[in-house]
Amino acid sequence: MNRVERIEKRFDQLLKQTLDPPPARRIQRRYQKYRETLFVFLYRTDVSPTNNVSERYLRPSVIHRKVAGGFRSAWGAQGYAALKSLIDTGAFAGIAWVHCLLAWMWKSQEFANEPHFLKGFCTTTF
Repeated sequence: MNRVERIEKRFDQLLKQTLDPPPARRIQRRYQKYRETLFVFLYRTDVSPTNNVSERYLRPSVIHRKVAGGFRSAWGAQGYAALKSLIDTGAFAGIAWVHCLLAWMWKSQEFANEPHFLKGFCTTTF
């Protein structure tokens, strides 16, 4: 039995244990539900075993919240989150933030026709 098989077998044994505290049972049920997706990183080298990339993308928002004391309105927080998501998605895909922002604006309801100079700049669907 190789190392990956041993890890999976041990995890399955843990999932079959009877747990007492309700919070432990809840997380056990969650792991049982998503069992097939928990160890993808063991089989695919393009999948990271950690969420460090996600944590790095969240860090500026956390710093903003701590320094500024949060947002003054719900729409401000939602707008910041939407814009940050748009910019980060573009950066992750190797697309300049300004190109993604312009492409998103031209694809919105207010701007019906995308100008020729934006074609091909932003390949991500928003």
